[in-house]
Amino acid sequence: MAKIVTYPSDILKTNCTPVEPGSSVAHHLQRELRATMHAGRAQGIGLAAPQIGITLRAFAMDTRFLKLKCPDVFFNPEVIEESPEVDVEEESCLSFPPKVKVRVQRRKRVRVKACDVNGKDFEIDLVGLAARCALHEIDHLNGKTILDHAGKKEKNRILGEIAVDIKRGRK
Repeated sequence: MAKIVTYPSDILKTNCTPVEPGSSVAHHLQRELRATMHAGRAQGIGLAAPQIGITLRAFAMDTRFLKLKCPDVFFNPEVIEESPEVDVEEESCLSFPPKVKVRVQRRKRVRVKACDVNGKDFEIDLVGLAARCALHEIDHLNGKTILDHAGKKEKNRILGEIAVDIKRGRK
């Protein structure tokens, strides 16, 4: 299990590079993403590689919770289709304190193309929470966090709260 990287780490602002499927790195990354997503404080429904300090294009999703029939780790994912419909929901992130929530507008449906750990390509249509989760994790792979979706006033408020937490020794 890896340690979760927290904001304001520069790793969270990094545009990640592709993973070589089938490599020992890919297999290690898959194990780490799975273990960390389900352990301890994490217990999220998604986790991207930069959140565990690895700047490669991969993320894990809790496919059992989301009732999806696909691999639970997406390597080199890309959105290949999206619906025009959007919704706005509050999102939290494992790289931020639990109290930080940002209202984020996302597409309601997306089609994602990725490959599994061995390089087998797959495509999946994602709707609702599953689409939101994948888009959130793909944002991480592109160096974006929920804070990038916040308005200026909201962002300043959140940064103030994070600064107080850091000063008090909490992350």
